[in-house]
Amino acid sequence: MRKLLVDSRAKALNYHLAHNCGAPGWAVVPAPGVPFSRLPSRRLRHYHAAYAPLRPQNGELLHLWNRIRIGGRGPWGVTFESRLPRVADDNPGLRKRLLEILVSDTDLKFLVPLSSYAHMRFRRALVDLELELSRDVQVGIIPPAVRPASPAGPARRHNKDRRIRLVFVGNDFFRKGGEAVLRTYRELSPELPLDLTVVSPVQVGDYAAPHRNATDVARLRELLTSTGGISYFPSAPHPKVLQLLQAADMAVLPSLADTYGYFAAEAAVHGVPVVHTNIQALPEIVGGHGWQLELPLDGNSEWAGIGQGPDHYEDAIVGLSVQLADAIRRYAADPDYWWERRTEVASIQAVRFGANRFQKLSEFYALASGK
Repeated sequence: MRKLLVDSRAKALNYHLAHNCGAPGWAVVPAPGVPFSRLPSRRLRHYHAAYAPLRPQNGELLHLWNRIRIGGRGPWGVTFESRLPRVADDNPGLRKRLLEILVSDTDLKFLVPLSSYAHMRFRRALVDLELELSRDVQVGIIPPAVRPASPAGPARRHNKDRRIRLVFVGNDFFRKGGEAVLRTYRELSPELPLDLTVVSPVQVGDYAAPHRNATDVARLRELLTSTGGISYFPSAPHPKVLQLLQAADMAVLPSLADTYGYFAAEAAVHGVPVVHTNIQALPEIVGGHGWQLELPLDGNSEWAGIGQGPDHYEDAIVGLSVQLADAIRRYAADPDYWWERRTEVASIQAVRFGANRFQKLSEFYALASGK
């Protein structure tokens, strides 16, 4: 079996998704990077953007996750969720420097944006900086590996009381639209038989709502724990989340910003209809099996209200709540239709996020390694 080197930094963003780099015929081998405090140039020190090999690696191909290699030798490539390099807009100098390193590296063999949105973002960055990627570099959109709960396939509908079970999952409660979900549930629950499960720590430090403080967090946690019909979990193991999805009627993700939207993808492979927004990669992840809520967008298909202050956030939450309520009412008008489609949708999405993407990734590896 051939050896595939994968960055092993346990605290990296979405590190738990490292299995996305694996493919049949390749053994995944951890490849530690140099501690960032030891990088030779301070300009290149950026936790989420750069990787430097710790020592000569015993493997044939290196596959990174969201980060660009600096130094080292041997063929490599990278999968990225939204931006490459993963640098904030307020640091254009670092972005330019890293992109210059990327396009000049003759060992770079492949780039894998997870979505058309990520691909567009990367290409636009190159054009803006008048940089050009070598034609020898393979570029292909390959979605992440997403596996359904075991046993595979959607659960049969078994709630005889016909209650509509909504599930919301997101570490960043505000960015994922959690306030819109809670507002909608409280307004609709007297009208419809709803149950809501929320899995989120609900905490400050969310860039989509920087004005929210500890007082807001305490108030929302109190509402989540005291409102009838809501099951609130500050956290849950991943198998538990998949079980919740299997039994859900609707997955709700009225997100204001999302680098990818893995919760939507996990709902998709279970055939669960998703309520999502029109931002970034979410429409292509869901693929029409659900309802799309509209937000004002900028030229990068991102919510135009990011960084615009609390009034824009409040307006967005109100608008999303109205649209979300309409989606739930439409589901309630014919829930059996959506359950009848679940097996078919789950089968299609399981191939898309499973066999098809592994086959394409294997082809990339074969070309990159010359075999």
